[in-house]
Amino acid sequence: MASASLFNISSALSSSSSSSTTPLFRLDDRRGLLSFSTCRRKAGPAAAMKLISLKEKKVEAASLEPLPSLEPYNKHSKLCNFGLEKKTTLVPFFFEGHVIGYINPKFLQNLGKFSDVFSLVWDIEGDVRKKIHRKDFGIAFQPTLRTKEERTAAISHVVKTLHFNGHLPKPHGELYAVSTHFHGETIFSLDRSYAPYFGIQGYAVHVNGYVERKGEKKVWVGKRSMSKSTYPGFFDQLVAGGLPEGLTCKENVIKECREEAGIGRAIAERAMPVSILSYEQIEGCKFERYVLFCYDLHLPRNFTPQCTDGEVESFHLLSIPCIKNILETSTKFKPSCAIVTIDFLIRHGMIKPDQKGYLTLLKSLRGGNCL
Repeated sequence: MASASLFNISSALSSSSSSSTTPLFRLDDRRGLLSFSTCRRKAGPAAAMKLISLKEKKVEAASLEPLPSLEPYNKHSKLCNFGLEKKTTLVPFFFEGHVIGYINPKFLQNLGKFSDVFSLVWDIEGDVRKKIHRKDFGIAFQPTLRTKEERTAAISHVVKTLHFNGHLPKPHGELYAVSTHFHGETIFSLDRSYAPYFGIQGYAVHVNGYVERKGEKKVWVGKRSMSKSTYPGFFDQLVAGGLPEGLTCKENVIKECREEAGIGRAIAERAMPVSILSYEQIEGCKFERYVLFCYDLHLPRNFTPQCTDGEVESFHLLSIPCIKNILETSTKFKPSCAIVTIDFLIRHGMIKPDQKGYLTLLKSLRGGNCL
């Protein structure tokens, strides 16, 4: 249709002109746009159409070149989602008929001594593993613990005792609100370090901070401090953090922006919620389940983040080709931050639907339940 239309335009111009040269449309090789030029009459529309035809063949040949496969990106979602074949062996943690967590049978043995806190179902031989697959088997709070405050105090005593006895790591110092779903009423509060041992659903915010210079996007990434207990020295989002009790996602974004990168409230409030990702992983006695609320923050071109709380060693402004190369050839991003960065590339059109593995990659970014 395009060629026929152009031919009609060229013919009309040719027939209406009486000069020795005729203005014709042609494709500008430098810009790929139609422009006027003058051709000798003896060449006529046929010469112009030949030029257009050659250009179209070049474009068609370029479009047939296969786009790179997305297989190298899949390793990041696999590093977030693993061990799920063991999920059927975990013991559900119930509250009023809802499953709020999952507990490894080995860790469950440590809870048997806290009969004033938990109600456990045991078989005759006292081996919990023999009844794991029964739907009515599980663990629950004792009905005497009627309020959120009572349940929080009770489980706090449990984890402090287990930490003292060497069964749990040191606390993080930040409480998570535990509920049946994201907007549900808080059942109890638990230090974030211990949430995976009870298979509790966690939530976090991740902020992609980027600038645009001369039409090109560049992304600010943080390099995690070498003193971090997990993934020291790995790349991270500009700002990221678990969602503590008592804060909304937006409030947490503003808080983390200030604490981690020295970003003032006026700029932080520009962060836009853009996506939700999730992952699940089972390793040892821990079942880590997270929903990640992703934000994009378009920053001023002259903006430079500041290391303020010691969690980030340095910040780096990386081009999109550089980020893609890191993701394709290495695992230098913390896994959860890698999938957030991949999601950014997809949403901004830098990973394309025509690339092999696109839908598989898209699906893998939501490997867990979003509840």
